[in-house]
Amino acid sequence: MEILPDALLQSILSHINNARDVAACNCVSKRWKDSTPYIRSLYFPRNLFYNHSSDGEDPDNIVKRMVSRVVRLEELIVYSPFSTSGLASWLSLVGLSLSQRELRLDNLADNNQGSHESPSMLDLVGTARNLESLKLWKVVMVRPPKWDVFPNLKNLEIVSARFEDHVLDVVFQSCPFLTRSSGGSPRSYGRKWRPIYKGTQPKPKNEYVF
Repeated sequence: MEILPDALLQSILSHINNARDVAACNCVSKRWKDSTPYIRSLYFPRNLFYNHSSDGEDPDNIVKRMVSRVVRLEELIVYSPFSTSGLASWLSLVGLSLSQRELRLDNLADNNQGSHESPSMLDLVGTARNLESLKLWKVVMVRPPKWDVFPNLKNLEIVSARFEDHVLDVVFQSCPFLTRSSGGSPRSYGRKWRPIYKGTQPKPKNEYVF
């Protein structure tokens, strides 16, 4: 690998996205460490911090440190637990460069919108205005997220969510150019998952993933 040109090494390493593997690459050599900022995707699996020591670096800070080293991050997938302040700090760094984001919000007791935390985690999603694809896992939507329009969003997936009908209406109004939407095991307080169609926009494919 040492004889490879820098550009080729960066291209090879750019296909690595698991945060654990990226961290391992940083330890191989200085040259490898200098190449990892050119990765395009970061994935933080659910069990990444299971054995994390309580007296070690805060997981939110670990994610922020890794995100901050990337020159232009296009995809961020976070299944590991995180806080609202952590999410806000990452998006302040890479929000506008992201084209895809996948978040898993499992701790409904702390992270749901009923807590009236301002801004909520879902509110913060709106800061990534250039998203083309957004996937949210296990969210509770009891009040509308404070989103502006996502002009580039084509794919929206909301999996294992609970939501109020009027909230879902607002969500789809923020995504006027969807071509595909899907929901897995939706639990509505009212009617079933129903996309909103306006004007002559392309009709999304309404799919359920069970």
